[in-house]
Amino acid sequence: MKLFEPQIPKIEPMPGDRIPGELKDEIKKTGKVSVGETFIKPRIIGGLFEGATFRTAASGARVTILPVDDTTLGIACYDDTGAPVFTTKILGDDIGDVILGNLDEGKYVKWDAGDAMLYINGITLTDFVAVGVATGSDLALQKWTSSLIFTAVDYNTVSWTAGDIRLTGGAVYSIDAGNTGNMSQLTYIYFDSDISSTVLQLSTNPTDTVGANKIQIGVATPNPGAGMNRRAKFQIYSGSGGMIVSVDDLAANDDSTNEFVTATAEISDDIVTYAKIQNMTTARLLGRTSASAGSIEEMQVTTGLSLAAGVLSCTITQATRTSLGIATTDAVTFGNITIGTGVNGVDYTLTFDGNAGDGVITWMEDEDYLKFDDDIMLPDSEAIKFGTGVDMDMYYDGSIGIVHTDLVAPSDLHIDCGTGKTLVLDVPVYKDINMAGALLHGNPTITPDEAQFKDDEGDDTGIYTYAFGIDEGVHGGFELQHDYKETTDLVFHVHWQGIAAPSGTDNVQWRLTYVVARDNVVMADAVTIDSPDTAIDTQYKCCRTDFGAITGTNFKIGDQFMFSLFRVAATGDAYAGDALIETAGIHYQCDTIGSRSITVK
Repeated sequence: MKLFEPQIPKIEPMPGDRIPGELKDEIKKTGKVSVGETFIKPRIIGGLFEGATFRTAASGARVTILPVDDTTLGIACYDDTGAPVFTTKILGDDIGDVILGNLDEGKYVKWDAGDAMLYINGITLTDFVAVGVATGSDLALQKWTSSLIFTAVDYNTVSWTAGDIRLTGGAVYSIDAGNTGNMSQLTYIYFDSDISSTVLQLSTNPTDTVGANKIQIGVATPNPGAGMNRRAKFQIYSGSGGMIVSVDDLAANDDSTNEFVTATAEISDDIVTYAKIQNMTTARLLGRTSASAGSIEEMQVTTGLSLAAGVLSCTITQATRTSLGIATTDAVTFGNITIGTGVNGVDYTLTFDGNAGDGVITWMEDEDYLKFDDDIMLPDSEAIKFGTGVDMDMYYDGSIGIVHTDLVAPSDLHIDCGTGKTLVLDVPVYKDINMAGALLHGNPTITPDEAQFKDDEGDDTGIYTYAFGIDEGVHGGFELQHDYKETTDLVFHVHWQGIAAPSGTDNVQWRLTYVVARDNVVMADAVTIDSPDTAIDTQYKCCRTDFGAITGTNFKIGDQFMFSLFRVAATGDAYAGDALIETAGIHYQCDTIGSRSITVK
């Protein structure tokens, strides 16, 4: 099929044109040239042959020149399946590119004119010799060296100094000082320029260390154990620092007379047994009597002392005092002393017979305790210890008394004063309930007016407060304190004064709307309760209104108690005057001085 057939006049070749004889004949006869199935209008310019589009076939194996279906191509060759074999780009974004093979299938050699690079894909090179690596090549393809210095800090940490990583392509990366942190397993140290050009990366997964623009610098692993001088083990591939060999890395029971010689040699605790020490003479003590410091020496047991079956005994008599160096006037210090003969029901006493005063310590057999007939005095900072494991102590340090209940593990200190009794501080301390500032503010349409308290003669005191009429109120809030006994009930109350004369026995009633909020919990519904009527029959009288108990089954310290307080119409005869509020708050039970932590009782 003819793609196009331009209507052109016949063209005669010019003298000197280099055109094959067959082509000349065709031009003379038809004035056009047929190449495959494509017709062109030829021109002869300067002895060269110019035309429009050439195509040897419409599909399959073919050669095209300046094809009309892809104006970016120059020359393109296709195999019998229509797949590209050779293409050149003369227009578009890839102008100047030459592709040998099939780019779409990843089997190609491509000269990229824009990158000035030759790309090879889908082939295997045999006897290939690389003479150099260009700047900008992938880091993983280049050799490298480093000036970093690596050191084992302790048994689970390796650190490195700042330094450079230099590549064969000429690139230099300045690396910051760093460390592995506390390792718990084998850790890979590597460089990844895509993540950071200054910081080494860490991973416990080896696959993270390989790939484009990555260099594995080394590996490190913790070296836990009881040794006093254990250090983490590591292997670095370039730079300073390398493998540390510990005793655990040496084979056991090797036949060798070699010695480890070091000025700081250390032996782990409890590792040397008696059998590893040289033999010694029977019935000798170890120590040193020579004047200068030195090795351990054997010491003989003198008269009056006996060393047998691992026990050193002392027999003090008039005859042995001399050999033991004890004068007749010297006090004698004994070791273990046993008082008593194991008879049931017998109390034993230790009597101190002094000049100005005596003292007696009695072991109370049936009661199973010691009784002291006089005061017990301990010097400053000397403590009385309690508990099998010495769990608690009590002492005076010269200025304050101190009780520790956490010598082994933290424990509570319980004080049981009995029913109706409590721990009383002779010098009182203070606590409060934090009231929100909203207590002093309300909706302008319902906020009470301010008025002064009045004394018993009706004179102003100069002290102002809110004067509640019916349906007037305020808002406030406070936090349940750390000494609050959790889950116990609260009793809200209002202290107030009536400054107007009552008509007889009048009544005042209050309404409380409250909600209890807790951190990280959705706020519950508000609850409204009314107080009972509080009678007032005397002008200037101060009164207190108690609400019914608020059930505290779910209340905890730190809960936020937010409320509105309104005066409402009384059930009985309502007091016509204003009720001047003194204070509002709650009565609550407390069972500790405070809480054990900020949020937990």
